[in-house]
Amino acid sequence: EVSTRNDMGQRPTLEEWEQRFPRLLPRMEQIVSLRSVFDSEMPTLSDSSAGTADPLASVQAPDGRLRIGNYQILQEIGRGGMGVVYKARQANLSRVVALKMILAGEHAGLRERARLRNEAQAAAQLMHPNVVQIFEIGEHEGLPFLAMEYVAGGNLTRTLRAMPQAFRWSARLTETMARAIHVAHLRGIVHRDLNPSNILIALDGTPKISDFGLAKFLVDDKGLSLSGVILGTPSYMAPEQVSGNGQTIGPGTDVYALGALLYEMLTGAAPFRGFTPMETLCQVMEAELVPPSRLRHGVPEDLETICLKCLDRDPARRYSSAEDLAEDLRLYQENQPIRARRTSKCRQALQWTRRQPQAARLLGLCCLLLLTLLGVVVAYSLYVTDQNRVAELAWSRAIKLKNEIAIERDKYSYQASTARRRTYDAQLFQVKQSIESGQIELAHELFQPVLDGFAATAKDPAGFELLYLNRLIEQSAWLLEGHRAKVTCLAVSRRQGTLASGDSSGQVILWNLDRKLPRYCQGKHNAPVCKVAIVAGSENRRGTVASLSAQGGKSVEIKLWDTAPGALITTLHSGAIQDPDIQLSPDGSLLTLCGLSPESHGGQSYIWKLNSASPPDEPSANIPGTFKQAFSPDGKLLAVGGGDGTVRLHVTADLGAVHVHKPPALEQRPGGRVSALAFSRDGSRLAAGRQDHGLTVWEVATGRILAHYTDQDGPVVFVDFCLDGKTLVGCEGTSVLWTRPLDQPGPRRLLPGVESQ
Repeated sequence: EVSTRNDMGQRPTLEEWEQRFPRLLPRMEQIVSLRSVFDSEMPTLSDSSAGTADPLASVQAPDGRLRIGNYQILQEIGRGGMGVVYKARQANLSRVVALKMILAGEHAGLRERARLRNEAQAAAQLMHPNVVQIFEIGEHEGLPFLAMEYVAGGNLTRTLRAMPQAFRWSARLTETMARAIHVAHLRGIVHRDLNPSNILIALDGTPKISDFGLAKFLVDDKGLSLSGVILGTPSYMAPEQVSGNGQTIGPGTDVYALGALLYEMLTGAAPFRGFTPMETLCQVMEAELVPPSRLRHGVPEDLETICLKCLDRDPARRYSSAEDLAEDLRLYQENQPIRARRTSKCRQALQWTRRQPQAARLLGLCCLLLLTLLGVVVAYSLYVTDQNRVAELAWSRAIKLKNEIAIERDKYSYQASTARRRTYDAQLFQVKQSIESGQIELAHELFQPVLDGFAATAKDPAGFELLYLNRLIEQSAWLLEGHRAKVTCLAVSRRQGTLASGDSSGQVILWNLDRKLPRYCQGKHNAPVCKVAIVAGSENRRGTVASLSAQGGKSVEIKLWDTAPGALITTLHSGAIQDPDIQLSPDGSLLTLCGLSPESHGGQSYIWKLNSASPPDEPSANIPGTFKQAFSPDGKLLAVGGGDGTVRLHVTADLGAVHVHKPPALEQRPGGRVSALAFSRDGSRLAAGRQDHGLTVWEVATGRILAHYTDQDGPVVFVDFCLDGKTLVGCEGTSVLWTRPLDQPGPRRLLPGVESQ
């Protein structure tokens, strides 16, 4: 509000601020005082530049060349509110110098002349390579001038270009300036106006400090440090300069300015900069300094610590001398520990409370409320804990009583179980004796009551002893052990007595059914095995095993093995197929793959010829619309099941269609895709199961329908002929296995004991 009303030309009194903001009276007194001091300086700054249109109009030589005494003017270098700087040549010494003049000439005020004289006296006492040297001070026709060393590289402002600089370059440059300023401090001189425009950079990169016009002599002040006068550049002024109290200005003031220069080199911006000089001065006194690491990523912690120590508002907490600052910068460049330490969090908090008393009070009130709430929560927690302790005691008593009851119940159960176990063991012993004596029928009669009693009373699955005795009685099954993962598919070659099985780990195993020994096929699939097929070998032909795995739904991999050694013959690939199925012709010359194509959403079949000398890479033929396939026993015909329930027969020699068999009343049962196919052993009959629960048997030669069944409760997923060719065995879904004689009408006969297989 102060800045806005001042910009509008309003000058409210301190009494008005006191009435409106009594709590902020100390800060308002400081701001109003700063405003009045700043306003008093403005006329001086503006008057010093009046009448500066042509300061050299009266110093033109007769030959038209501009001269000031012994100096020939070459060009103008810079211009400010107090004076102008020219590049000139000193005629008697033939050297290039920088000539600084006061613009107002004979109308120049005593303060401007004193500052020019002050600059000459201060610089003349400093013979240092990093301080601009003074050659002469004089006056020509009422124009005060100052001849000094000419630095051709320009000032630091042009070097920075408002861009962040390299860390080590910034540290090295600041160290050099700090050592030069320390020499001035040893001579009792404080610069008071260190800013980028007063730091000149030579062509070799050497920095040189100039413009000692505002310098303060600690031993003998020349009257330029009047109380209440603001001297310096706002963005680089220390708080003690802004307050206008010249008695508190000392070496720490220049240390603050060096920190401001280092801050700008690290971040590309001055520490404080407002829209107006007044706003900048208020920020110097009141605003929170943003650490360089928040404005630029990667600022080294030590370098930031040095910078923030220089910019501390309390002069006593800054470096005690510019030399100490230079030493810390040297330690940083040499990767050694610095001496400065960051301001503690406690001190930062204390400083914040002093700057923001209202916010601090509000935060304290919130903390008090939080502590009160915490006390309530703790008290309630203690109360709840006590109640929980009482409840736990009652619960433990109830548990103890429950355990006592359970012990008595377990004793009774144990006695009853022991009696049942003794009876059970005696019955099993009788069954075992009957088996060993060859009385199988008696063993079966004795064993059946045991099974019935176990099924009626036991909750767990049958134990080993029941399964073992049942296997001895049935003599129709045995266990093949070799897979370490779930078995997913089987195929058997009756002629060779070999069984092929695949599991979910991608392993395929060949079993000799006579010796019941496994033979592992070389080379596993990378995905679970979906299907296997096997054909027996002969004297002139090797046996072949084909296995199929779906590679994540993206492609299908088929491996072919020799049944004798289990060696891998070749690997085939095709596009993605859903619900895939493979078949090998009886002579092992053809391999078929069929299933649902995800691209066409219809059936698809691929056929490879395996009797060539080299393994095939691509299928030799394909039959669209195919969901299931089956070879005739002689291998001359290939039955193909379609999505509409139609079965087509192809001659394997040329894959030409010879017969098309359709089930009756197909149009009344949509969705009847063929899901199972099988030839009888003599090849005269063909059975087809469908997804619509239908089952049809044809005579292959004539295409006549021999039987058609619709009483299945689920899709027919498997069908085959028994050895006599007159009985069908099939499976509905995944749990119901049945047989059905073709020459006897009536329902199918379910096989017991396989509902969960």
